[in-house]
Amino acid sequence: VYTYTVTPSGSNYLVKDSNGAQKYSSTAAHTAVNWAINNLGTRTAMKYVLMKGTFPITGQITLQNYTGLHLDGKANISSTSTMHMVYASSKHDLEVSGGEWNRSGGSRTYTDSNTPIAFDNCYNGAITNLYVHDSPNDNIYAIGCQNFYLSKVDSRNAGYMLCEMSFSRDCTIEDGNFYNGQCGIYCYTETDGVVQNVSGNIIRRCTVGMTNQSGISISLRGSEDVGDNCLFEYNVLTDC
Repeated sequence: VYTYTVTPSGSNYLVKDSNGAQKYSSTAAHTAVNWAINNLGTRTAMKYVLMKGTFPITGQITLQNYTGLHLDGKANISSTSTMHMVYASSKHDLEVSGGEWNRSGGSRTYTDSNTPIAFDNCYNGAITNLYVHDSPNDNIYAIGCQNFYLSKVDSRNAGYMLCEMSFSRDCTIEDGNFYNGQCGIYCYTETDGVVQNVSGNIIRRCTVGMTNQSGISISLRGSEDVGDNCLFEYNVLTDC
């Protein structure tokens, strides 16, 4: 059950509750979606917002704790600004699912800030059943995260990494397709003297192709870093 549904209506984006009553309207898609997220109320369990239709994204959608965002349709960057499409930092219990996330437009600057779906230092997250493509940098990143689950993700045509999992541990990536980037699924640490952990990551039943540097990798760059108890199984790599 979705607490709020956001739909385009002419030049506006309407937010309606589960009874169909209109609660908010904005001329900017991200403003309407953020209003819905921020008005889910106090929660200790997941609540969901549905984006239904086609959405030109001109500003960042920011997730809060216990928030699920489902796209039934398409989201396209429609701004020259450097920006994420969906982002969370230091949050928990998060989900992004469904639809097509198109990062082919807008700023083409090679920077982490242009990653369409991005998480920093979050835990208990899920990215599922979606198509994301054409970022100038990474298509997806989870940096410093724990207990993330990625399933049936189709990530294509990234300027750098198709899926970056830097300093992230106890994550599972399965049944995904990752095609055409510098790196496929890349779990790495830095050589900086700080202990970083990429242990417990599981990557299974994924297809990775057409990468210039690596297909699937656990890369410990610092002698102090940890990468124990990782599992790769039943993956297919082509032209990596």
